[in-house]
Amino acid sequence: MDKHLNGSASPEEEQQLFEWYDTFQQKASDERPLPFEESAALLERIQSGIGRTAKKRNAYFFWSGIAASFILILCVALLVFKKRQDSPAAALVSITTTKDQKHQVTLPDGSLVWLNAESQLKYQAKFNSHRRELWLTGEGYFEVKHHSKWPFIVHTSNQELKVLGTVFNLKAYPETKTETSLLSGAVEVTFNFGSKRRVVLKPYEKLIAANLSAPSSDQEQPIKIEHIAHEEPETFITETAWTQKAFSFSNESLESITGKLEKVYGIKIDIQSPKLRGERFTGTFDNASISTVLNALQFSNEFEYRKEGEGTIIIY
Repeated sequence: MDKHLNGSASPEEEQQLFEWYDTFQQKASDERPLPFEESAALLERIQSGIGRTAKKRNAYFFWSGIAASFILILCVALLVFKKRQDSPAAALVSITTTKDQKHQVTLPDGSLVWLNAESQLKYQAKFNSHRRELWLTGEGYFEVKHHSKWPFIVHTSNQELKVLGTVFNLKAYPETKTETSLLSGAVEVTFNFGSKRRVVLKPYEKLIAANLSAPSSDQEQPIKIEHIAHEEPETFITETAWTQKAFSFSNESLESITGKLEKVYGIKIDIQSPKLRGERFTGTFDNASISTVLNALQFSNEFEYRKEGEGTIIIY
């Protein structure tokens, strides 16, 4: 009876209690009928005990379910949080330059990056957590600190560069070819189009990859390697001249040159004569004005130009 009243009785013991109650009732009827009030009170006590036992069991299952649901929600929340933390888009630092702007960046690991005009660099705020990873659109010159445990990875729209410590220039404007110029160390380049081809560059090699998303005559040869002209000691390298506020071109078409001039000086240049677009020039300038550059080009090939407003030049 005590176990029944405190809720610790098993189903078998509950059954024995009812059988005992029936036997007691039979025995009582043989000897002396139990008064109605006492019989009703005894039955009420038994039924009340059964109700308390059922409530305790229901409460146990109810709170157990709540606890299990809470644990499940907590696990899912932690999983989503960790996934967001590990995502490349999590806590990104973004640096963008305009048409007439260059910017120097010192990364958390001590590496240096110079951004050319109209470029964007993104990297994770927790740069040293497990590996060094960046995303570049435009042009950047990199001096990478050596860390054997932390690869330095740069993503562009069509390739991925992986280095441990090196100096290189990466040009990856959306509308042009991608050019990777290595000055020291080693760079492994993996391409995102076609087969996962890998190329390892040596110092003073330039890897040129055609932009396959735009019409180009180089699509028949999407990848090629050229030698970078340099002198000892290194006084001037065309591929990195922009980092020294200099401007250089070697046997380049006027159309290609004006594209560079637009980024250096933050202007718009319109070549109206189709014949002039293919004319080739060679030259080097250091902190020269746009007028000085155009006047020098006129010595090699006769053409005229005029300024329209503050931001446009017409060549004809």
